[in-house]
Amino acid sequence: TKSVTGMINMSGKVMGMHEDVEKNKQEIYSRGSPSHAAEGLKYGFTDLANSVKGGVTDLWKKPIKGKQEEGTKGMWKGVGQGVAGLVYKPLHGVASLASNTLEGIVNTPDAVSRHIKDKRLKADGAQGSAELLPEADEAEPSSPNFSACGSLQLHLQYISLMGTARA
Repeated sequence: TKSVTGMINMSGKVMGMHEDVEKNKQEIYSRGSPSHAAEGLKYGFTDLANSVKGGVTDLWKKPIKGKQEEGTKGMWKGVGQGVAGLVYKPLHGVASLASNTLEGIVNTPDAVSRHIKDKRLKADGAQGSAELLPEADEAEPSSPNFSACGSLQLHLQYISLMGTARA
């Protein structure tokens, strides 16, 4: 999905929207990667909404800017850029939604693992013990599905912790 987003960014630069593309890239890189699926959806829908808004506002901003800078020729150039932005920007937003959501899904097991560690350390901290169950990476590598087993173990630990927290 990053390559799709990259291709869309490149096409935006070709269509004369390099300033908008660079501003969008800086905003995305400054916030970092989504740490879990819900955050990925949040980032993705935020990008989609901003992209649709940007595409719609380009319809009137680009011709005005073009008229101020280059006269009538610039206005028509701005009309073309505005129409292109109306198509390009929402397309970029959809690609960003897909990219952020998938990245969040990929990062979810790590977020669950960190959450479990934090809960265990807090619970064990009162007793002076910080003993944790082995990580998925510490499972027996000779097992063909050791990472899947570790992930399942983390999910089961998370469920058991949530049950004891409510009790």
